[in-house]
Amino acid sequence: GKIKYYIQSGDKISHTIRSNKSIELYHVHLKRSPYIHETAHVLLDNNEFETPNTWLTEGLPVHLNSKFAEYPPEVVSDKNNPDNLSKRYVKNDKYEVVLEYFPKKFHRDTHERWAFYSFAGSFIKFIENKYGKEKLLKLYNSKRKEIFTISDLEDTQNEDNRKITNSTEDIFGVSIEELKNEWLDSLQN
Repeated sequence: GKIKYYIQSGDKISHTIRSNKSIELYHVHLKRSPYIHETAHVLLDNNEFETPNTWLTEGLPVHLNSKFAEYPPEVVSDKNNPDNLSKRYVKNDKYEVVLEYFPKKFHRDTHERWAFYSFAGSFIKFIENKYGKEKLLKLYNSKRKEIFTISDLEDTQNEDNRKITNSTEDIFGVSIEELKNEWLDSLQN
């Protein structure tokens, strides 16, 4: 299908409307619009009913945006570098509770929200670098609330062939908490 982009004026936050595959982009004229991030939302989750946990649904777009978006450095400095931002947030006691709850979604204000997004993007990058893109995407797909395929509708399909694991341990061999600790250690190095 097509993705509709609407270039908006004003000082709102760019966002995706998944239900009709449209994106409202702000700050395009300032060359800091998160076009890749918002496009990733449409491509990864074209409806809001089969999206995985928030750290995945925001983390993968944050990571992709940091990997592929080309912003003028004088415009964004390191605001598109989730590792650098995460290192600063980890060192700042103000964000201790966000980190404590992570990867669960927790934020009380805009600043904590950006910390959560940075943590999520950095965490996704860590997982991809350590375990590979295939395992990361397997995790993403296994964490969807609902997974429907045509083969699910066919009676001839063997039940075991359709089983999708939700366990982080099954995919990576470690728990989500162990993954989090490995990621935090990697930020220290």
